[in-house]
Amino acid sequence: MAGTNAELGVTGRLDASPAQSTVPVFERSIELATPRWGHLAWVLVIVVAAVVRLASLDRWALGIEEARRAWDAWILYQGRSPVPGDVLPETGPLVLELQALSFFLFGTTDVTTRLISALAGLAILGLIWMLRPIIGKPAALGMASLVAISPTLTYSSRIGTSEMVTACYGLLVLVCLLRAGSASQPDAVVVRWSVFSGVAIAALIATGPAALTVLVSLIVGIVISAAASRNGALPLGLRAMVRVRGALLAATSAGAVTLVILFTRFFSDLPAIVGIGETFADWARLVANSSVPTPIQFFLLCLLLYEPLAVMLGLMAVLRGRLSRAGGPGLLLFGGWFAASLILWSFSSGRSPSHAVFVALPLVLLAGGILGEVIAAVNWRDALTGRGGPLALAMLGLVIGIVAIAILIGRVDRALDQRAASLQAALVAMLVIVPLLYAIVVLAGRERSVGRRRQPWLLALMVATLLLAGFTIRSSMLLNFYRADDGTELLAQRAPTAAVLPVVERIERLSRDTTLLDGSVRDTTGGHGLSIAAARTVRWPFQWYLRDFPNFSLIDPGQVPLADAQILIAPSDEGMAEAGYTPRDYPWLQRTPPAYTAPNPGAIFGTIFNPRRWTDGARFMLYRDGIMLAAPETVAVGLTGELAARVYPATGPYNLTDHVGPGSARGQFNQPIGIATAEDGTIYIVDQGNARVQRFDADGLFIGIWGEEDGDVEFARTDSGLGPTGIATGPDGLVYVADTWNHRVVVLNASGQLIREIGSPPDAAGNRQAVDTTDDPASVETEPGFFFGPRDVAVSDEEVY
Repeated sequence: MAGTNAELGVTGRLDASPAQSTVPVFERSIELATPRWGHLAWVLVIVVAAVVRLASLDRWALGIEEARRAWDAWILYQGRSPVPGDVLPETGPLVLELQALSFFLFGTTDVTTRLISALAGLAILGLIWMLRPIIGKPAALGMASLVAISPTLTYSSRIGTSEMVTACYGLLVLVCLLRAGSASQPDAVVVRWSVFSGVAIAALIATGPAALTVLVSLIVGIVISAAASRNGALPLGLRAMVRVRGALLAATSAGAVTLVILFTRFFSDLPAIVGIGETFADWARLVANSSVPTPIQFFLLCLLLYEPLAVMLGLMAVLRGRLSRAGGPGLLLFGGWFAASLILWSFSSGRSPSHAVFVALPLVLLAGGILGEVIAAVNWRDALTGRGGPLALAMLGLVIGIVAIAILIGRVDRALDQRAASLQAALVAMLVIVPLLYAIVVLAGRERSVGRRRQPWLLALMVATLLLAGFTIRSSMLLNFYRADDGTELLAQRAPTAAVLPVVERIERLSRDTTLLDGSVRDTTGGHGLSIAAARTVRWPFQWYLRDFPNFSLIDPGQVPLADAQILIAPSDEGMAEAGYTPRDYPWLQRTPPAYTAPNPGAIFGTIFNPRRWTDGARFMLYRDGIMLAAPETVAVGLTGELAARVYPATGPYNLTDHVGPGSARGQFNQPIGIATAEDGTIYIVDQGNARVQRFDADGLFIGIWGEEDGDVEFARTDSGLGPTGIATGPDGLVYVADTWNHRVVVLNASGQLIREIGSPPDAAGNRQAVDTTDDPASVETEPGFFFGPRDVAVSDEEVY
């Protein structure tokens, strides 16, 4: 017990001395030592991991796959029959059951949908803690630290799909095997860990077909590690399970029972046991029989973009050739697991961005182990109080200087004086880089002279780690809290746009306003009485968010105009207007940028190795600049006339006697500035803010518009939105409009046809001269007959002023 407590950093033993043995248990004293730095670091890591995984889980709308899984879990929780034509999935029952449990305990929301993935992401930290006796405390802390801030793992923990749960159970399988052979275990302990291993493997399979690829890649790492070291924890664990009588039988039995329980949904659906076979069939299709737009190099690009710290430390692990204490899992275990995952998933026909977590997890664990050992190897007394501090600062300054030179080199091609720009870069190199290199050489030599030969290399690695850790944290925050729905992130492809939740909220508010008092047996609380029909091609996530509407139905796209519903949701508005609906298009789903579906390796390597393109590369890494976004996919929402009148502002037309206020609808005005009447009583009003002329009859009834729908004239508008400013009518019935920013006066007949232009003659090619909207007199002609911004016009019998 003393050894165990000491290992935990807390002395909590009960004094067993005779003097105190007679004291009642609850009156004995407990001596608590000062917590160690390692435990404080673990607390910080857990807090950071919990915050980034649990905060604002409902910030974005559920994606297509998230909403589908959430709907299935909700059906299971409610005990309802699926929508006609739908069935509950027979594969991946574990995540379905866990999400249903989350709904039962905490309610049905987006947060509880994603809670299981978030808890699985946190559980990985607990599994790493269980590896401390095997890989060592520094390596375990390093692993936990990188897992906590990893953008890929954090993102997978914040979406309600099965991948993070699968990754968690994959690591659990490894932990069980390692713990079974971690020391001279009694036979009962070996049997216990064997049972846990069987349960973990069964649960892993029950998370879905992708689990089988995870299991295969994990087996590759285990085989490579076992072949390289017969005395490691893994070979010992496997031999112990074979040696101890009944261990393998216990593992097999436990796994079989777990499979039956999970796939039959705790014996509530016995025919669903066929899901075990379907899992293997779906896995075969995932590996070889499907085709997706995700490129082969996708996972490698993800690692370079989101996990540069893990990539750097992973390369260090390869160069170092060893990881963890003797007898623990070595480089070959995590390295083999990572290599197998990268190869298998890259060449899997059914690969998708959500599978990136399976490739990133073993690399992050490998890199974290190296990070922990590097931190433990640094002489921190020297780094904080000796020559190590100035040496580290010099190295940091060198990195900053190199970045500055890269920025200057990137500006050379765009500089007016390229020679001066090149000279500036060379000057920085001479005044900054050369002195810092000299200081580093001198300080590193002094470190080696006192026997600390590894200290300079360790400090250099720590400086690089700190810089890349800052970038990793920034990437994680932007991906998970700011840019997940804007279409610029490589991991967050085909994400719902920011318009989805406002559309759903508008429908819900409209339903409350119209049906709150119309409760029924199917809508006991009222407020969900509207009938809604959605095309099957755009059902997600709308079916999930509108699940409380009992009159929600699914229709085929061609049947949209025939649907007898008050609200229609379809891929387009085709046929809606003819059926009496008022449609509006909303952005629904982000399209994947072409640079992500068909990356150009030449451009990527050119950005890496060409100094003149480093600035562009850095701007992409930091801000995602340079990505050409495709227009998002849209969804049309059609409302009946009665509902449309409540939601959408009326489009007019309005008469002069209507008091509708300012606006851009027909008959509304925005800064009206001129008015004229014709002999027949027609009223012409210059609507300057809308850059048009509106016409009304003598009774004020709306007739039409010039500058938009009617006539063949278009008025110029300034950058601030101002258009024509003056108008007059002539005795011949013609209308004269001061088209201010076209620097002309246009003459129109009563039908809006252009009769002639005054003040803007054509050029030699027959085209009207360029329009000026900058209020700059120097940009127009000053000869007689030319205008600069005419503000008004008047007409007499024979002359125009």
